[in-house]
Amino acid sequence: MKGITRSATVAAIAVLLTSISLVGSIAGAATSDGSAQAATPGSGDATYRIPPDQLSELFQHYSVSKISPPGPAPDFTLDDLSGSPQTLSDLKGDFVFLNFWNSECPPCRDEMPDMDTLWNATKNHRFTMLAVNVREPRAKVKKWIEHKDRNYTFPVLLDITGKVARMYGIQYFPTTYFINPQGDVVGGLVGPRAWNTTELVQFIRSLPDRSGETG
Repeated sequence: MKGITRSATVAAIAVLLTSISLVGSIAGAATSDGSAQAATPGSGDATYRIPPDQLSELFQHYSVSKISPPGPAPDFTLDDLSGSPQTLSDLKGDFVFLNFWNSECPPCRDEMPDMDTLWNATKNHRFTMLAVNVREPRAKVKKWIEHKDRNYTFPVLLDITGKVARMYGIQYFPTTYFINPQGDVVGGLVGPRAWNTTELVQFIRSLPDRSGETG
């Protein structure tokens, strides 16, 4: 399993790097159909920089493949479960946990309780979790997420056509990428993890909080 996961991660990152190289010089807003564009500065505090050694320690703990040098995350706009469009580039200034999943994937289901616990423990900081469901209809995803035995609260986006998953080189579920506050992809991994750990919670709580924001 470890060999398969490592190979899958390398393959996914290779596709992502190709996408980054194609969009890195493009500026502008994302299109509503999920077209690849370079993320552009938002209104958040994109000047905050995570100390490299702090990020390296986190990646080592989770066996995350580091992307070096980092490249701009291909931008996209996808609807959430309520039908509201959400754009990646609007999250500049946040550390973004970008997870691709499908409800028929047992490893995806296994890691979601930890994801939900992590989200609720850290959402007051400059951290955003995006769980992108791939190729399933809204009604099915909404029913599954909001089932009384789960009732997950982390943000879920719908990649119904699979276009964004292709942009990010997704071949296996779950696949997770990490995007820094400057909007660059800095690491990725394939396979589930125990996300609700002291190391990750402490890392996220070291990020700026949202208490001073007005909205």
